[in-house]
Amino acid sequence: MIDAKLYARRRRRNTLAAVASYGATFVGLSWLALILGVLFWEGFSGLSLRVFTAMTPPPGAVGGLLNAIVGSLIMTSLALVIGAPIGILAGTYMAEYGRHGRLASLVRFINDILLSAPSIVVGCSYMK
Repeated sequence: MIDAKLYARRRRRNTLAAVASYGATFVGLSWLALILGVLFWEGFSGLSLRVFTAMTPPPGAVGGLLNAIVGSLIMTSLALVIGAPIGILAGTYMAEYGRHGRLASLVRFINDILLSAPSIVVGCSYMK
């Protein structure tokens, strides 16, 4: 049999914890909405077609981001052209021929390491 006083005390604690959780969520979401509102208000005023079509100027001059956008597209295309065939060939080799070989074990080990670490951590470790 459940003790009525114990049950009531637990219900009060649960209600208090739920109210505190909802309050913390509301405060956090309010700050997030405020930050995003300021970001969009200030950011949209700086956007124009020129930002995407003009080249990056020297410091202090007005210009755009065209060369940064084109450079990102080129790097992404090169990574896709180089990485996709290597990945497909490695996967096919491991699935069909090298299930238990040393190379397949090494590739699986490296793949497990890359999948277990967030990319930001791996990227920051190379920048030191």
